[in-house]
Amino acid sequence: GVGLTLNEKASISVGDDQGSVGRMKPNDITVPGSVRTQLGTLLIAYSYRLSDKRSLNVSVGAGVTRDTPDVSLTVRLPTTF
Repeated sequence: GVGLTLNEKASISVGDDQGSVGRMKPNDITVPGSVRTQLGTLLIAYSYRLSDKRSLNVSVGAGVTRDTPDVSLTVRLPTTF
């Protein structure tokens, strides 16, 4: 991915999340009809520092493979104690 700081409080980033799920093999016996699946999501995120102990992170993901969700939205509010 790539990140860009806009100022001392805000930043944006673009990234790629790739994954692979293998065939099912309980007890080393391949399940008939199971297949290996490739997963891919393009992520665009924005982060804003609200205070010294709290920030707001928002990311939007777009599925780029058949088996990933078309769109995902994540909102986080990490806090330091």
